[in-house]
Amino acid sequence: MAVDILQAVDEYIPKHLRGTELYTKVAELMRYVVEKSVDEFKDVKYKFKDPSQLSDEAVKNVIFEQGFDYIVNVMNTMEGLEFNTMLSFMDVVNQLKGTREGLELVLKLMGFDSIVNEWWEDEGLDKDPWTYEIIVIVNSSNVPDIFNTIEKVREFSDNYVLSKISNINVRFSADKFAEIGAIMGGFAKPTYFGHIIQRL
Repeated sequence: MAVDILQAVDEYIPKHLRGTELYTKVAELMRYVVEKSVDEFKDVKYKFKDPSQLSDEAVKNVIFEQGFDYIVNVMNTMEGLEFNTMLSFMDVVNQLKGTREGLELVLKLMGFDSIVNEWWEDEGLDKDPWTYEIIVIVNSSNVPDIFNTIEKVREFSDNYVLSKISNINVRFSADKFAEIGAIMGGFAKPTYFGHIIQRL
């Protein structure tokens, strides 16, 4: 790629200047800049052409540029996941902002299985109007700090939908259940941990 850029620039430099000392210095400087910026050039090239080729940092920048910094904050707490697919859904994420469907879609794109339960769905329970709770299934191998991630999920949901979250109920799925006990501070059966966040 660096060679292509330098060849393209050569076409715009008059031939009689190519052998001069100034051109040699400029060419060396350009070669240095291009070689140090290969990844950035790739991200610029693929930003709109082929988002699946973008680096993780570039994906987060695109989502941030669209005003979803609170989604990026959740992504920053996770490891071992690629979020390129989310870029293909950003138009839908924008259109569904404020809805239950949008909330569930974004959580799914971030690797969470979830169920949103709104205040009117439990007829036998007296819940505050315009509130909801989320059941989130978290893979602990992708989430090193569960409490930080859940706090960021709460901030995301508060910003993404108009209703207020009343509770997040967290359940686990993991490749290595032995590690979950250490994460959660020694719970004997870490396949279920409810009511991590309770807001009044």
